[in-house]
This record gives sequence, structure tokens and C-alpha cells, in this order.
Amino acid sequence: MRRAVALVREDRPGDKRLTGYVESADEALTAEELREHLRGSLPDYMVPAAIVRLETFPLNTSGKIDRRALPAPAVERDAAGYVPPRDAVELEVAHIWEEVLGVSPIGLHDRFFDLGGHSLLVLRLMAEIEKRFGQQLPMAAIFRGATVERFARMLREGYQDETGVHLVELGSGDGTGSPVFFAHPAGSEVVCYMPFAALVEPAGRPLYALASPPPVDGELPFTGFGDRAAQYAALIRETQPEGPYTVAGWCYGGANAFAVAGELEKSGAEVSVVMMDAHAPAVVPAGSEPDPAEIVEAIAANLQWDYGRRLKPLAELQTMDEDAHLDYLLGIARECDYLPPDAGREQIRDIYELWVANLRLVWNFRPGPVKGKVTLIRADEEEWDLATSWNELTGQHFDVRTVGGNHYTMMRHPHIEGVAEVLNEVLNGAAGNGGGDDA
Repeated sequence: MRRAVALVREDRPGDKRLTGYVESADEALTAEELREHLRGSLPDYMVPAAIVRLETFPLNTSGKIDRRALPAPAVERDAAGYVPPRDAVELEVAHIWEEVLGVSPIGLHDRFFDLGGHSLLVLRLMAEIEKRFGQQLPMAAIFRGATVERFARMLREGYQDETGVHLVELGSGDGTGSPVFFAHPAGSEVVCYMPFAALVEPAGRPLYALASPPPVDGELPFTGFGDRAAQYAALIRETQPEGPYTVAGWCYGGANAFAVAGELEKSGAEVSVVMMDAHAPAVVPAGSEPDPAEIVEAIAANLQWDYGRRLKPLAELQTMDEDAHLDYLLGIARECDYLPPDAGREQIRDIYELWVANLRLVWNFRPGPVKGKVTLIRADEEEWDLATSWNELTGQHFDVRTVGGNHYTMMRHPHIEGVAEVLNEVLNGAAGNGGGDDA
């Protein structure tokens, strides 16, 4: 090997991956051998997801490596582990997965997330499933159908929506360590927590997400935010009868986690809370409704998992009607390849109505302080003062930590490793012993 270079590629929108390139004439040199060598000196998240061997690097006119000319990595597949589909349903599911993930061939036992799947690709997957099978599935269905075989079985048997609060298993583990319970954000999707399955220590620790049933006629089946939190707390106690408990949440999920912790403490349990860039619930006039323009602004950023030039300013969104809002969001979803070109307003409308229902529930929720340790993780690229808003609401001081990225990128590699490091400290009882600011 003569020389090497690494860079972050985004060959699919929102799917950034570290890719390594080596210049070598040795055809016997394999990517896995190189990755294994790197694991001896680098943490896992710094080991490239793919390594490409080139006999010679492309050069620019200055004689330096032309990074823009480096080829996209081919997807490596283990042919020995490939099991072909057995019937028409399994074959169609496999073909859809291949189109969505850009990987081929995909066999019966391949797992969606092992092949590069993430939350926004789940959105595209469910849109394709609806188009070809006529079944409308929530994003959480991917956890029941994590392999082609299980997904096809789910389609044959018919997916039944949950009618109450329920748990989604993110990582079953082997029972090593107490569970972590992640509270869903405003969009109710919990796929955003999937990276923690590979980052939380020890590796055998069970991980669950708290999930809510879909709204009916725009309303969720709860009398209020506290009522749902109490039901989540009861669900947690069914899974883990005794504390101490750890509840975590990103964005709206942070307020969710805080409310659940308060309910768990009513039974005398010890609870730790980890809130990831979470705003305190807003105070609004009685009878007020969430501002549609502000919700559209948030959904647009969520569709991109980042800020960007595609986003319209709030002032412009406030001049647009509902159909224009939906068309705007639909355009972003199509442009980012998260919905197929022929997707319609109804698929975006469902997402919008779910956000409205969740935000309506948290309106004017006024939680009191919790007794346990509360850790607030903020993204260093954001300017908002989260700690002060929570302090004014609860009169409580939190252990404040800072990680790289913005509100969205903090939940993606490589910044999510920093979030997981703080979470692991809390789980090990070490939060606040160093590196934190009391606020």
C-alpha cells in the first residue's frame, strides 16, 4: 500500500459515511483486512464503513489527489450468507429493499439496518410498500419486519396498529445491565434511536423505545401529556418491575422522558433522565393551536435531518395555505428520495397530523422537578438556552453537557458517539463527575 485517504461521502441524501481509499497494486488486499488493522488503533466509529482499493489515485492539475474523482464504494455482500426469496411476496419485498437501500442482492435474512437503512429511508420504504401492496404501515413496523422474511410475513398476515402505548425493541440484548427507555419525538418515529444499539454499553443492555398509537381524527387517545406519561411509566414497570430506571429522549422526546420520570418517581423509584437538545414545554394562551407554519418548518428540517438551502424562512411559510405547506414538504421528500416521485399529499398529511396531535398534547404541560439526576445534552452549533428555560419551568438545575453538531446532526454519526458517551456515563453512575456544567 503506497498511500491512503479518507473522506465522508453522501452518495444518498442524508446518508453520510466515512469511506477510505488505498492506493495499492496488491489485488489480494481486502477491505476487511484493512478494517481489522484499523480497529487495532482506532475506535469503531472512526473505522471507514467502506474501503476502496485503487491501483492509482486520480490527480488534479496540481498533482494532488482529486477527491471529487474518487469512485463511490461498491456495496460488499457476503455471497455465502445469501438466502434467496421463496415466493412472490418475499421477492417483491427484497426488490423494494434493493431499490430503497441501493444494495443488491438482498436475501431473506438480511437486516434493513445492517444494510445502511436509517430513519428517512424507512419513510421511503413505507411509501413504496403502500404503493405496491396497498398497506399503509407506520415507520415502527420496520422493527417487526427487520428482515425480508419477517417483513413479508407481516404483509401476508396484515399489520395491526397498536391501540395503546407500547414498547418497540431497539436492542434485545442478553440482559446485561438494566434497560434504557427512549421516549419518542414529535413525529412519533423511534428509528432515530437505532444507532444507540451499537453504542450503549455494555453491548448486552436491552434498549426499548416508548411508542404511542396513531391519532384518530387528529386526536391522540389521552386526556393530556401527563396521562400518556403515566401510561408509559406503567408500561416500563411491567418490563422492569424495580428501579433504578433510565429514560432518555431527543427533542420533544426529552420532555416526554422528563414527564415519564416524574410518574415513575411517584412510586418511590430512582430515575435518571437524559434529555438531548430538548426544549421545555411552551406556555401558550388557553385554546391556542400549534402554529402550522412552525410545524412545517420543523418537519422540513426533519426530512433533511439538517438545515439547508431548501428550507423556506418562517415568514414565507406563514403566508402559505395548507395545500402549499403539504406540497412544499412533499417536494423536499421527493427531492431527497425519501418518497417516490408519484407520492401524494396524503402521505405527507399523515406525518403533519401526527406532529400536530403530539404538540397539542404537550401544550401548557407544566412538570414539576424530578428528584433524580437530569442530564441535558446540547448541540454546540445551536444558540438557544435550553437550561434556562427548563430551570424557569421546574426550578431545577441540570447537569449540562455539550456535543458536536446541530439539533439534527448530533443524532447522526460521528456526533452521536458523543451523545452515547454521556449516556453511558449516566448508566454507569458517573454523570457529573467531570466535564459537565451545572446550570
